[in-house]
Amino acid sequence: MKNKYPKIGRMMRERARYTQSYLATLLENKYSVSSIRNYEIGERDAPASYLLALSNIYRCTLPDLFHEEKRYYMYSNIDMLNYSYVNHQSKIEKPDVKLAYSYDRNIHIDKYSYLYYLLTDDDLTLNLPRGTRLLVQMKGKEMIDVNYSEKIYLISVDKETHPDYDYEKIFHSKQGITRTQTKQFFTKAKLVKDLPSKTVMYYDGKIIRLMSYRSFKNMIDGVVHKYIFDENIDEFKLVPSKDSFILQ
Repeated sequence: MKNKYPKIGRMMRERARYTQSYLATLLENKYSVSSIRNYEIGERDAPASYLLALSNIYRCTLPDLFHEEKRYYMYSNIDMLNYSYVNHQSKIEKPDVKLAYSYDRNIHIDKYSYLYYLLTDDDLTLNLPRGTRLLVQMKGKEMIDVNYSEKIYLISVDKETHPDYDYEKIFHSKQGITRTQTKQFFTKAKLVKDLPSKTVMYYDGKIIRLMSYRSFKNMIDGVVHKYIFDENIDEFKLVPSKDSFILQ
Protein backbone atom coordinates (compact mmCIF):
# COMPACT_ATOMS: atom_id res chain seq x y z
CA MET A 1 0.00 0.00 0.00
CA LYS A 2 1.31 3.41 -0.94
CA ASN A 3 2.23 5.72 1.92
CA LYS A 4 -0.06 8.66 2.57
CA TYR A 5 2.85 11.09 2.96
CA PRO A 6 6.63 11.21 2.29
CA LYS A 7 8.81 9.23 4.69
CA ILE A 8 10.88 11.73 6.66
CA GLY A 9 14.13 11.39 8.58
CA ARG A 10 14.65 7.71 9.35
CA MET A 11 17.86 7.23 7.35
CA MET A 12 19.48 10.34 8.82
CA ARG A 13 18.46 9.35 12.37
CA GLU A 14 19.89 5.84 12.00
CA ARG A 15 23.04 7.22 10.43
CA ALA A 16 23.49 9.42 13.52
CA ARG A 17 22.71 6.37 15.69
CA TYR A 18 19.90 8.16 17.52
CA THR A 19 16.85 6.41 18.91
CA GLN A 20 13.46 8.00 18.32
CA SER A 21 13.29 8.75 22.03
CA TYR A 22 16.67 10.52 22.01
CA LEU A 23 15.67 12.51 18.93
CA ALA A 24 12.52 13.65 20.73
CA THR A 25 14.77 14.91 23.55
CA LEU A 26 16.97 16.80 21.06
CA LEU A 27 13.80 18.36 19.68
CA GLU A 28 12.96 19.53 23.22
CA ASN A 29 9.94 17.17 23.25
CA LYS A 30 8.06 19.41 20.85
CA TYR A 31 7.31 16.26 18.85
CA SER A 32 6.36 12.98 20.53
CA VAL A 33 8.02 9.64 19.82
CA SER A 34 4.81 8.42 18.18
CA SER A 35 4.76 11.51 15.92
CA ILE A 36 8.39 10.93 14.91
CA ARG A 37 7.56 7.29 14.15
CA ASN A 38 4.58 8.30 12.00
CA TYR A 39 6.66 10.91 10.10
CA GLU A 40 9.28 8.26 9.38
CA ILE A 41 6.83 5.68 7.98
CA GLY A 42 4.72 8.23 6.09
CA GLU A 43 1.58 7.93 8.21
CA ARG A 44 1.50 11.65 9.05
CA ASP A 45 2.48 14.76 7.14
CA ALA A 46 5.57 16.31 8.78
CA PRO A 47 5.27 20.11 9.29
CA ALA A 48 7.87 22.49 7.91
CA SER A 49 9.06 23.34 11.43
CA TYR A 50 9.93 19.65 11.97
CA LEU A 51 11.91 19.48 8.71
CA LEU A 52 13.90 22.60 9.58
CA ALA A 53 14.63 21.30 13.07
CA LEU A 54 15.94 18.00 11.69
CA SER A 55 18.12 19.73 9.08
CA ASN A 56 19.73 21.76 11.89
CA ILE A 57 20.35 18.67 14.03
CA TYR A 58 21.82 16.55 11.21
CA ARG A 59 23.47 19.45 9.35
CA CYS A 60 21.90 18.26 6.13
CA THR A 61 19.79 19.62 3.30
CA LEU A 62 16.02 19.22 3.30
CA PRO A 63 16.05 16.68 0.41
CA ASP A 64 18.40 14.48 2.50
CA LEU A 65 15.56 13.96 4.99
CA PHE A 66 13.28 12.24 2.47
CA HIS A 67 13.50 8.44 2.61
CA GLU A 68 13.70 8.00 -1.13
CA GLU A 69 16.42 6.76 -3.43
CA LYS A 70 18.02 9.67 -5.24
CA ARG A 71 19.96 9.59 -8.51
CA TYR A 72 22.28 12.32 -9.78
CA TYR A 73 23.79 11.52 -13.15
CA MET A 74 27.11 12.88 -14.36
CA TYR A 75 28.31 13.17 -17.96
CA SER A 76 25.04 11.75 -19.34
CA ASN A 77 25.14 14.22 -22.26
CA ILE A 78 28.89 13.91 -23.03
CA ASP A 79 30.50 11.23 -25.20
CA MET A 80 32.44 8.58 -23.29
CA LEU A 81 35.72 6.78 -24.10
CA ASN A 82 37.54 3.96 -22.33
CA TYR A 83 41.22 4.66 -21.61
CA SER A 84 44.22 2.67 -20.38
CA TYR A 85 48.00 3.18 -20.47
CA VAL A 86 49.91 0.03 -19.54
CA ASN A 87 53.54 -0.85 -20.42
CA HIS A 88 53.79 2.35 -22.49
CA GLN A 89 50.87 1.29 -24.65
CA SER A 90 47.92 3.67 -24.91
CA LYS A 91 44.48 2.27 -25.60
CA ILE A 92 41.50 4.58 -26.21
CA GLU A 93 38.25 3.26 -27.57
CA LYS A 94 34.54 3.94 -27.61
CA PRO A 95 32.61 1.46 -25.41
CA ASP A 96 29.83 -0.70 -26.78
CA VAL A 97 27.47 0.77 -24.17
CA LYS A 98 27.70 4.32 -22.85
CA LEU A 99 27.67 4.49 -19.06
CA ALA A 100 26.37 7.51 -17.17
CA TYR A 101 27.75 8.01 -13.68
CA SER A 102 25.67 8.36 -10.53
CA TYR A 103 27.19 10.48 -7.75
CA ASP A 104 25.54 8.38 -5.06
CA ARG A 105 26.57 5.01 -6.49
CA ASN A 106 27.95 2.75 -3.73
CA ILE A 107 26.99 5.27 -1.02
CA HIS A 108 24.77 3.87 1.74
CA ILE A 109 23.75 6.65 4.11
CA ASP A 110 21.27 4.27 5.76
CA LYS A 111 24.18 2.09 6.99
CA TYR A 112 27.22 4.35 7.27
CA SER A 113 28.22 7.86 8.23
CA TYR A 114 30.12 9.96 5.68
CA LEU A 115 32.22 13.11 5.81
CA TYR A 116 33.32 15.20 2.85
CA TYR A 117 36.78 16.81 2.85
CA LEU A 118 38.16 19.50 0.52
CA LEU A 119 41.95 19.60 0.11
CA THR A 120 43.03 23.19 0.64
CA ASP A 121 46.70 22.43 -0.25
CA ASP A 122 48.50 19.98 -2.51
CA ASP A 123 48.81 16.73 -0.57
CA LEU A 124 52.25 15.06 -0.83
CA THR A 125 51.09 11.93 0.98
CA LEU A 126 48.22 11.24 -1.43
CA ASN A 127 49.82 12.92 -4.44
CA LEU A 128 46.54 14.76 -5.00
CA PRO A 129 46.25 18.47 -5.90
CA ARG A 130 44.54 21.26 -4.05
CA GLY A 131 40.84 21.34 -4.90
CA THR A 132 40.33 17.57 -4.64
CA ARG A 133 37.20 16.54 -2.77
CA LEU A 134 37.27 13.32 -0.74
CA LEU A 135 34.12 11.45 0.30
CA VAL A 136 34.99 9.38 3.37
CA GLN A 137 33.04 6.50 4.87
CA MET A 138 33.65 6.82 8.62
CA LYS A 139 34.22 3.88 10.93
CA GLY A 140 31.04 2.55 12.52
CA LYS A 141 30.47 -0.40 14.81
CA GLU A 142 32.65 -2.60 12.59
CA MET A 143 36.31 -1.77 12.06
CA ILE A 144 37.54 -0.93 8.55
CA ASP A 145 39.78 -3.58 7.01
CA VAL A 146 43.04 -3.31 5.03
CA ASN A 147 43.96 -5.64 2.15
CA TYR A 148 46.50 -5.92 -0.68
CA SER A 149 44.74 -3.28 -2.80
CA GLU A 150 45.94 0.24 -2.02
CA LYS A 151 43.25 2.54 -0.64
CA ILE A 152 43.16 5.96 0.98
CA TYR A 153 42.49 5.88 4.73
CA LEU A 154 41.88 8.56 7.35
CA ILE A 155 43.93 7.61 10.41
CA SER A 156 44.57 8.99 13.90
CA VAL A 157 48.12 8.72 15.23
CA ASP A 158 49.65 9.66 18.58
CA LYS A 159 53.07 10.63 19.91
CA GLU A 160 53.86 7.04 20.84
CA THR A 161 53.48 5.70 17.29
CA HIS A 162 54.60 8.88 15.49
CA PRO A 163 57.03 10.87 17.69
CA ASP A 164 57.42 13.78 15.32
CA TYR A 165 55.42 17.01 15.64
CA ASP A 166 52.12 18.85 15.08
CA TYR A 167 50.17 17.54 18.07
CA GLU A 168 47.88 19.45 20.46
CA LYS A 169 45.77 20.43 17.44
CA ILE A 170 42.02 20.89 17.12
CA PHE A 171 40.31 17.56 16.43
CA HIS A 172 36.87 17.25 14.82
CA SER A 173 34.54 14.48 15.91
CA LYS A 174 30.82 13.79 16.23
CA GLN A 175 30.93 14.95 19.83
CA GLY A 176 32.28 18.36 18.80
CA ILE A 177 35.67 20.01 18.63
CA THR A 178 38.30 19.14 21.22
CA ARG A 179 42.05 19.34 21.71
CA THR A 180 43.89 16.06 21.77
CA GLN A 181 47.31 14.40 21.69
CA THR A 182 46.17 12.71 18.48
CA LYS A 183 46.44 14.05 14.94
CA GLN A 184 44.52 12.91 11.88
CA PHE A 185 45.75 12.64 8.31
CA PHE A 186 45.00 10.81 5.08
CA THR A 187 47.36 8.13 3.81
CA LYS A 188 47.58 5.49 1.11
CA ALA A 189 48.01 2.04 2.59
CA LYS A 190 47.98 -1.66 1.75
CA LEU A 191 49.20 -5.00 3.08
CA VAL A 192 52.75 -6.03 2.19
CA LYS A 193 53.23 -9.45 0.62
CA ASP A 194 55.88 -12.02 1.50
CA LEU A 195 56.55 -10.91 5.06
CA PRO A 196 56.48 -13.32 8.03
CA SER A 197 53.93 -11.21 9.92
CA LYS A 198 50.90 -9.33 8.61
CA THR A 199 52.23 -5.82 7.91
CA VAL A 200 50.78 -2.61 6.45
CA MET A 201 52.81 -0.18 4.35
CA TYR A 202 51.61 3.43 4.37
CA TYR A 203 52.86 6.96 3.73
CA ASP A 204 53.48 9.99 5.94
CA GLY A 205 54.35 12.76 3.51
CA LYS A 206 57.23 11.29 1.49
CA ILE A 207 58.17 8.89 4.30
CA ILE A 208 57.25 5.21 3.88
CA ARG A 209 56.26 3.57 7.17
CA LEU A 210 55.53 -0.03 8.16
CA MET A 211 53.22 -1.09 10.97
CA SER A 212 51.61 -4.29 12.17
CA TYR A 213 48.21 -5.00 10.64
CA ARG A 214 46.36 -4.90 13.95
CA SER A 215 48.00 -1.63 15.11
CA PHE A 216 47.25 0.13 11.82
CA LYS A 217 43.67 -1.14 11.74
CA ASN A 218 43.10 0.32 15.21
CA MET A 219 44.15 3.77 13.89
CA ILE A 220 41.67 3.86 10.99
CA ASP A 221 38.86 6.43 11.29
CA GLY A 222 37.56 6.18 7.73
CA VAL A 223 38.20 5.08 4.16
CA VAL A 224 37.84 7.20 0.99
CA HIS A 225 35.12 5.96 -1.35
CA LYS A 226 35.27 8.70 -3.98
CA TYR A 227 37.43 11.64 -4.90
CA ILE A 228 36.78 14.34 -7.48
CA PHE A 229 39.09 17.10 -8.70
CA ASP A 230 37.93 20.53 -9.91
CA GLU A 231 40.31 22.80 -11.82
CA ASN A 232 40.47 26.51 -10.88
CA ILE A 233 38.44 26.07 -7.70
CA ASP A 234 39.16 29.67 -6.67
CA GLU A 235 37.14 30.87 -9.66
CA PHE A 236 34.00 28.99 -8.60
CA LYS A 237 31.18 31.28 -7.57
CA LEU A 238 29.61 30.59 -4.20
CA VAL A 239 25.84 30.24 -4.55
CA PRO A 240 23.57 30.26 -1.45
CA SER A 241 21.01 27.45 -1.58
CA LYS A 242 17.52 27.33 -0.12
CA ASP A 243 18.74 24.98 2.63
CA SER A 244 21.27 27.36 4.26
CA PHE A 245 24.19 25.68 2.46
CA ILE A 246 26.70 27.37 0.18
CA LEU A 247 27.06 25.63 -3.20
CA GLN A 248 30.54 25.77 -4.71
